[in-house]
Amino acid sequence: MRLNLTLTSTLLSTLGIACGGDDGAGGTELADTSGGRGSADSTGNPVPLPPTVSEIGSVGLGFEPRAIIPVDVDGDGMQDLVVVHQASTDQLQILLADGAGGVAAPIVIGTDGPLAGAAAGDLDGDGNVDLALMLESANAVAVAVGDGAGGFTVGTPMALDGFAGEIAVADMNGDAALDIVASVRAMGGGGGSIVWVSGPDLSAIEEVASFEAAPQTLVIDDFDGDGAPDIAATLGEALSAALVRGDGGGGFTPTPMVSAGVWLGSAASIDLAGGDTRQLVAASLIDEAIAVFSADASGFGDPEVIASPGGPFGLTVMDLDVDGNDDIVVSAVTTSEVSVHVGTGAALASGQLVLGLPAAQRLGALTPVALGASGRPALALLERGTVDVPGTLHLLSSSP
Repeated sequence: MRLNLTLTSTLLSTLGIACGGDDGAGGTELADTSGGRGSADSTGNPVPLPPTVSEIGSVGLGFEPRAIIPVDVDGDGMQDLVVVHQASTDQLQILLADGAGGVAAPIVIGTDGPLAGAAAGDLDGDGNVDLALMLESANAVAVAVGDGAGGFTVGTPMALDGFAGEIAVADMNGDAALDIVASVRAMGGGGGSIVWVSGPDLSAIEEVASFEAAPQTLVIDDFDGDGAPDIAATLGEALSAALVRGDGGGGFTPTPMVSAGVWLGSAASIDLAGGDTRQLVAASLIDEAIAVFSADASGFGDPEVIASPGGPFGLTVMDLDVDGNDDIVVSAVTTSEVSVHVGTGAALASGQLVLGLPAAQRLGALTPVALGASGRPALALLERGTVDVPGTLHLLSSSP
């Protein structure tokens, strides 16, 4: 499959950049007709042109793949992929790296019930990767213990006081053991909460924050610059995001919800300015926008909302153009395109680069991956498919 690279009309008219010829490697080159000026950000600083991006492989996955987790599950030093499927499918798929920049055929792992989400890490301290699972029909958290060879055994579920939501893992209390953080939707009404399960025993669920709206995506990073991990959550139905500040010792301080004025879903942390703190960036499928939140000790401030045409569904952060700055990559539902908001180290460049996938059916989650030895950025993209068309994993790679 060829990726057709075009720039938005705003950038074309402003910068004089046109699409050029085929690079002969399955991608399409961008030609710079601006006399070497490249593009520029909102402050006028020059922005290098992005690299060529092309597909290097694809794998059929079956019905409705919904999330990708890149992690070395078999201990061979190469990053593998764990694929979580829509709730109607009681399985995970493990795609082991083949050592040549691709992946082997999927290995199916039964999960004793449909999943709302999953996260990966060494949860029991034995050196092997385990999986934290959100069991949707059981409304429970479970740990799938890894054997270090790509196999997993699902343990006893821990019941949640509400409907299962998202899940993440991180060391929240500084004891060098991974903890589980999860979102819960309240039963019988609106609202929800964030809970955590402290490792390494992982035996008790404790609530750390509650909200008037149910948390959607969870992102863990140091957002307030105090050196301790915090929990950021998008709250889609409230058109808001909220920060739960961590103190690094297992203490948590919820801060008020902050409205973006747009529905928020997929999210990630990003360093836009090269400072000591991270920002939260979230996608709005309904309002065709992304919102960027910065935080201090009082929580998130009012966000910057940026147009992102096409209905962004999946969102990830990576240095796609290898200039040392974070870029925002989103998958759009209505246009079946992957778009890149280029970071400059001080801001986001105006407009966006669009990577078209004309044959795609309902694009979904995407994430950076490191499957080969080329050293170039690579991206795993899920095509969710339809009832009649199976979902597919697309592996994309950039070149200079």
